[in-house]
Amino acid sequence: MKKNLVILAVIILIAFAFSFCSKSSGPSPDFKYLGTWIGQNSYSDSVEIHVANVSNKQKLTYIKLVAATKDSVNIVRSSTSGLTEVTDDNFSYTDTETLFGDTTTVTINGTFQSETSLSGNFSIISTGDPTLSGTYTATKQ
Repeated sequence: MKKNLVILAVIILIAFAFSFCSKSSGPSPDFKYLGTWIGQNSYSDSVEIHVANVSNKQKLTYIKLVAATKDSVNIVRSSTSGLTEVTDDNFSYTDTETLFGDTTTVTINGTFQSETSLSGNFSIISTGDPTLSGTYTATKQ
C-alpha cells in the first residue's frame, strides 16, 4: 500500500513539474498598426494600405495607390505572406516590373505617426514616362 502511494506521489510530482516546463512563446508582441489605413495623396487621390500579422510580424499585405494625373496611375500590390515589414514605426516597399518594354519602379515609404495616423511618400519611375512622386496621409479605419 505504501509503495502504491509513493508511486502515485511521484507521478503527481512529475506531472506538476511538466506543467511548468511547457514551451512559452514569450510576451505577446504589441501590434499597434494592424488593420486598414485609408487616405489621400498629394494628387487628392486615394491610398489604401493593409497591415496584418504575418508569421508574428507586422507586414503590409496590400497597397493601393491611385494618382489620376495626366496619365492615370493605379498601383495595386498584395501578398498574403507580406510585401514588407513594419520596423520601428516605418516601412519601405520597392517593386520593379517591366511592361511593354518599359521598366517601372514603384517605391512607397511610410511612418506611423501614432496608432491612428500614417504619412509617407511615393515615387513611380518609368523608362517610358516622366517620374511621378508625391506624399500621402492615411488614418486607421
